[in-house]
Amino acid sequence: MKGKELRDEFEKVQGSYTSFSKKIESIITDFLASEGLVVHSIGGRCKTLDSLELKAQKRYEKNIPYLSLDEVTDLAGVRIITHFSSDLDKVADLVEREFEVDVENSVDKREYQDPEKFGYASIHYVVGFDSSRLLFPEYSKYAGLKVEVQIRSILQHAWAEIEHDIGYKADIEIPKDIRRKFSRLSGLLELADQEFVSIRTDLVKYAKEVRESPEYKLNGIAIDKTSLVNFILSNEYVLSLDAQICDIMASRNCDPSFDAGELQALEYLGLKTLGDVLMKLKENRELVLRRARDIGVSNSGQVCAGACVAYMMQVIAASSKDENFIKGFLKLLDLSEDGIFFKYLSNFSK
Repeated sequence: MKGKELRDEFEKVQGSYTSFSKKIESIITDFLASEGLVVHSIGGRCKTLDSLELKAQKRYEKNIPYLSLDEVTDLAGVRIITHFSSDLDKVADLVEREFEVDVENSVDKREYQDPEKFGYASIHYVVGFDSSRLLFPEYSKYAGLKVEVQIRSILQHAWAEIEHDIGYKADIEIPKDIRRKFSRLSGLLELADQEFVSIRTDLVKYAKEVRESPEYKLNGIAIDKTSLVNFILSNEYVLSLDAQICDIMASRNCDPSFDAGELQALEYLGLKTLGDVLMKLKENRELVLRRARDIGVSNSGQVCAGACVAYMMQVIAASSKDENFIKGFLKLLDLSEDGIFFKYLSNFSK
């Protein structure tokens, strides 16, 4: 078929493929969420009439024409971009499990990449709904349709987009000296991809160590967001004090929320380790509970986990009885230095 002929055929069913790509995107999004897999982005699209006509015409002129529209496997597409290369196989396993894969037209390009050539490869699947899903009316209209699912990491995607923008894809098209630059850049991006995976692994290991640390080791753990959050979610004393606060405020716990300003405020108050935090919580327990009673019932019905740490910070600042010190504390939290809360903290210890 010539390009124009194939275009005319596709124009009749383009709407179905557009709907199909969005349906696949929605299903994959739901399954990723149920599996707890967080990706950078996922998006579906349908091939444009112009791009299909151009692709088909080039094949026709090379004497390898499409014989029918069914031979075109990328009429609809879904692209999944992961944060880490280590997540590619997890997403691939999900796609293989939930859809019927056209093995002949699917390829893991990582397996065929020449290590001496620059560039990144992604995983390409051509999939459709299996017979069990097609039994449902909302899916039956997509019988016989296929979509191309691409899976790549964010750095692989960056490479592909820049390469596409430059307009060169094969090393034979590029002068030798520029090809060397591409090769160096490819190695750097591959190393960066591996290092990001390593950093994530190290952070998971660090979080586990914090959660499992006995009390006597807390003096050796510096305060950062990872250590503080995992301490809040695992330390029995913190959990007990937070539970009391929830009872007082007729609320339930939600996820902890500590930003850079609050971490700076802890240091401003002289707290440098998790051991310091635990010691100050114990010393100021009654004042922390008093602070909760002053607030009363939570309007939202929720109190962030670690509320006891936040209230402990406030009562330590208030206990200084130094207005300039309290203002410095509020400034780090991006709060008004002369508003109602400042007056409350200034009078808290009186």
